[in-house]
Amino acid sequence: MKLRHLFVVLFLMIVLSGCSKEEAVDAKGKCTVAECMEMVDVDNSVADINEIIGVDGILVDAGYNEYYWEISEDAGIYVTYYDTDVGEIRVEIPDELIASRKLSFAKINEIETLVNDEDSLDYQKLVDMLGDVEGVLIEKNTDSLTYKWVDNDNKYLNATFSRDTGKCIMLTGMY
Repeated sequence: MKLRHLFVVLFLMIVLSGCSKEEAVDAKGKCTVAECMEMVDVDNSVADINEIIGVDGILVDAGYNEYYWEISEDAGIYVTYYDTDVGEIRVEIPDELIASRKLSFAKINEIETLVNDEDSLDYQKLVDMLGDVEGVLIEKNTDSLTYKWVDNDNKYLNATFSRDTGKCIMLTGMY
């Protein structure tokens, strides 16, 4: 009987470990927050984003013309249209939902050196240097894309990449 329980527990651990943390969050629209961030672009209107996400955005700040789309109970997307029809997009998601135990900051000194040499570090090279862990797209504007990595110790790295060159132009974080 104990052996049977052990197999059940092992089976559940294997099945559940195949699910990412974000997939475990119930999406209210057509996509997860990561998928929505990839599909929404700065040129999209509020109506376009409503269609992409599958839920209507709520005007949360009339002064800055800022809208919010709730993707799940814990995550959502803000788009701010300052004085134009072009938006600045950012995601709201708790760090624990994107934390990765595979993430390694062991090469952070080398990463910082490569950022200072403006032509050296692109997104894929950074992913490779962080232990083959993809970042989560957290900000998007006409000029840049910002990705975030979080480890299980709540250390994090934000890396901003130029849309023109694809090169990393800034690092911030606590690593």
